[in-house]
Amino acid sequence: MVKIKKIGPAGSVYIRGDIVKELQEMIPPSDVEAEIALLGMLLILAEDVLELFEDILEIISAKDFYRDAHKIIFSAMIKLRQRNEIFNLTLVSSYILECNELEEIGGPAYLANLTDVIPMPSTLISYAKKIKEKSIRRQIISSSSNMTSQGYDTTISIEELLTKWRRSLDAISMNLTSLTATTLPADLDSLLDSFSVAETHIHSLNNAIGGLPNDVTIILGQTSMGKTSLALGFLQKLFFENNLPVAYFGPQIKPKEIFFRLFVSRSQIHEKRVKRGGDMKNPLTKKELSLLDKVLFEVKEKKSLLNIFCMEDKRMCSMEIGEKVRKLHKKSGLDLVVIENLQQLVWPEKIAKRNEELEAISGYFKALGNDLGIPIVISSQVNKDVNKRENKRPLPSDLSGTSEGENLARLILCLYREEYYANNTSEGEWEDAEIRIFKYGPPTTLNLKFNPSTFTWRDKE
Repeated sequence: MVKIKKIGPAGSVYIRGDIVKELQEMIPPSDVEAEIALLGMLLILAEDVLELFEDILEIISAKDFYRDAHKIIFSAMIKLRQRNEIFNLTLVSSYILECNELEEIGGPAYLANLTDVIPMPSTLISYAKKIKEKSIRRQIISSSSNMTSQGYDTTISIEELLTKWRRSLDAISMNLTSLTATTLPADLDSLLDSFSVAETHIHSLNNAIGGLPNDVTIILGQTSMGKTSLALGFLQKLFFENNLPVAYFGPQIKPKEIFFRLFVSRSQIHEKRVKRGGDMKNPLTKKELSLLDKVLFEVKEKKSLLNIFCMEDKRMCSMEIGEKVRKLHKKSGLDLVVIENLQQLVWPEKIAKRNEELEAISGYFKALGNDLGIPIVISSQVNKDVNKRENKRPLPSDLSGTSEGENLARLILCLYREEYYANNTSEGEWEDAEIRIFKYGPPTTLNLKFNPSTFTWRDKE
């Protein structure tokens, strides 16, 4: 037992250095048996628990495992599902071998030993929750340790310390959502309302995904591929047609640019004609002026439902956005959040590796969307490697800043247009376009139309 020696003025204490050392050497909370049981049963049952696997992914991710070997194995299972393959012992072993990580997990023997369990599918969710609980406890300990160290730093103001502590607690508490028991609403109207989802303006997309999830959706593509247009199309649907409150956050962009895009898309008038007011030879027609006036009236009439935040700084703090979202939701409700450019989002605390910072940001917004019951749509750039290959259709692994983009969102929409690379775009015309949908299963491809001149995506027919 460690003793605390009293010294100095009455009531003051001196904590011996070996106490700190002892605390640092304590084994962090973990449930390795639960990790082994869950992984072993998944390897055995594989094809029989594909739907249940999606439920498990709602609770935990690879980073929630305590042992590094288990993180690698679970991550391999997720990636195999992305490739529409089964995560059985043979395929998981082969995949990890491809990644040159087989020895890192203890070799084939360790994987084989994991299957020495009695498969009971009914216990999988329970094990996932145990793993998540221990993960949250480790987060609490880590956060507390960081805050204790910062408390001794007199260069940090009290206000800044309290803000950091509040944000840290907020991030951790939102992870509790997946562990919280839910109850059915008391009346039928409330029950039906709880089933409702945010539908998009694209019918084929709604049929494929069942509406935007109350989670993170990433729109992935090259610069000028139409990411902003698609995201604003989602926003317009809820704002103009459903009369629902929405919010947009973007870095280094003027509010008038967002309003301009909304006016063009809503009126379906060529963006150059709107920007120039037509021209000397071909001024805006009465019909066009009437359409623009109608859009202006709609925006003014519903302006309390449209929240546009254009950040002056190049970087956007994730938690600052989250705090604004919570205030808006509490004040007047909120049904959709659109955030422009994942690459400009930062975590308030310094994280050395960008992929780990992206995981923290994603986890925060996932929990926020789930907690408030709203979709959070974030656009993202692809890395430069896409341009080096023959098939330039982006994949989740092409997301800039990480090779594990599939772990950052519940839904990933990858955009592609052949004309973008052919440089034969005709102004004002509809182009063939694709959206490849990545969830937990195999990808689905939608053939759509996109008009760069009116910033509009629509169904092909």
